[in-house]
Amino acid sequence: MTSTKLTAPPTIKATATFANLHDRRIAYTEHCGTGPVYLLVHGIGGCQSDWRLAVERLVSTGQHVITVDLPGHGASVKDRGDY
Repeated sequence: MTSTKLTAPPTIKATATFANLHDRRIAYTEHCGTGPVYLLVHGIGGCQSDWRLAVERLVSTGQHVITVDLPGHGASVKDRGDY
């Protein structure tokens, strides 16, 4: 029986880009690659950095990955009102 040592992928450094959606500034990060596009959306109380490990794994295999901060979360604008 042989064992395989798993190593963590290198940390990916990315800067958020912003887009306007319904007059709100939304942060997203895109890692261009080949193949299908993976859009990763966080849950309540989260932000796009919650996907860091998944993004590292997908990008290391050359996948196209987009993460987003929903309105009021992470680097996106925190307006008054409901989200």
